[in-house]
Amino acid sequence: MSESLEEATVTTRSDMSESSEEATVTCSTSKGEFKMKFYRKWSPNGYDRCVELFSRGFYNQSHFFRVLPGFLVQFGISYTNDKELKKFARETIPDDPHLPELRQFRPGLISFAGSGKNSRDTQLFISYGKAKSLGTMDWETPVGEVIEGFEESIKKLNSDYKEEASQGLIHSKGREYIEQNFPGMDNFGTCSVLRSNSRAGGSEEEGSDAEANEIEIEDAVKPLQILADEKDIAHPGRLGSQAGDTKLPLFLFFAFSSGFVIVMAKKRLFGSERRKRM
Repeated sequence: MSESLEEATVTTRSDMSESSEEATVTCSTSKGEFKMKFYRKWSPNGYDRCVELFSRGFYNQSHFFRVLPGFLVQFGISYTNDKELKKFARETIPDDPHLPELRQFRPGLISFAGSGKNSRDTQLFISYGKAKSLGTMDWETPVGEVIEGFEESIKKLNSDYKEEASQGLIHSKGREYIEQNFPGMDNFGTCSVLRSNSRAGGSEEEGSDAEANEIEIEDAVKPLQILADEKDIAHPGRLGSQAGDTKLPLFLFFAFSSGFVIVMAKKRLFGSERRKRM
């Protein structure tokens, strides 16, 4: 076998291995344990981002700050004090192509939330039902699904506060804001990650049980994550759940107006590039 042919064969096998990678994430919550499965072939950029965030403990102790029965539950604002992790989390990823068979959301599907093209960073949502509006935005490409604990834990998350919590204030004030204003809001405990290759059958555990610390006030507040809703709960082009709130702090306007997008690129083996994504 020639050197060039051998290299091509190795590259092809590497691509196949990456595309078939899966990850099982098990998380404890204030309502009990649940388990998710993420598939790289569904959304390569989204998969790489969310699996790394779970592996590094980004979601540990964070709250389910938006719970809308029959529609979705949203999370992804961390309380970590890890400066490198926070820097990584602020970088956005490119949207992934939609798979036709996953266009219509079903209960338990997981996707990133977003605020525009190539805006995915850390916020995820789990679909509660078959809302027609889900999957219509560029960033709403499913990355995984809940495989255990959906009925027992996820559907029992406290929905009393609906989407009252201000995402901007969670970013700026952290856990204290939630505990003072929404004491019954449910939260994550810790999560563990088990990666596997559906073709090779191998697996590697990357559990993260580190306790999350209080969040430091950010130098700049991140843009609010927007999600389309057939009931116009959060219409695209407006500031998410705070769309009609005239009491929003002025700094949210400036943060949203500045609208910077940092594209993170990660090179694949033998030079091919990949990555990005809700």
